[in-house]
Amino acid sequence: FMNNRLSMLLLSVTLLSMGVSHTAENKPNVIMILVDDMGWMDSSTYGSRYYQTPNMSRLAKEGMLFTDAYAASPLCSPTRASIMSGQYPARLRMTVAITSKSVSEPKALNPVQKAYCGRVESKNHMPLEIYTLAEALKDGGYTTAHIGKWHLAHKSKHYADHQGFDFVIGGAHLPGPRDYYSPYKNAIRNLKAGPK
Repeated sequence: FMNNRLSMLLLSVTLLSMGVSHTAENKPNVIMILVDDMGWMDSSTYGSRYYQTPNMSRLAKEGMLFTDAYAASPLCSPTRASIMSGQYPARLRMTVAITSKSVSEPKALNPVQKAYCGRVESKNHMPLEIYTLAEALKDGGYTTAHIGKWHLAHKSKHYADHQGFDFVIGGAHLPGPRDYYSPYKNAIRNLKAGPK
């Protein structure tokens, strides 16, 4: 627990140090965009001539552009949990994407002979006791928002609005909506459908 708080504190200090010379009213905005399955060359921001992403490029030009980063896992839920908590996915006992097969208290299972990776039990939520990046930013005086995929819980008591975010659009148990065009085929939390 203490190492988690220390990790989050160090991460928060790093993020917030960008605004050391700023007043409370003039803190820099922190926008983190996490996209599943996006390659490093899948935006014009990072050099693609095929994909045109002018808004991302403008954000990068007006702010900071990071060029070296590594995900803690090749899967969505463990990566998101790691970013939110500052912990490795195995420490959180969340090593695969959350599905209906995930459990509250995973246990180690015996290896399976001649199996590629064997059976795995993985946690079905990120515990509320985890001190999250959003909570660290709030402690630093920021207002926080989560927009889009959460995929860190099946039950609403573990959704983004209970993990330090002031405003949430989406952020439920689904990996994403069935479509991204209004009117949406299944409702997106806190987002009214626009015109057809």
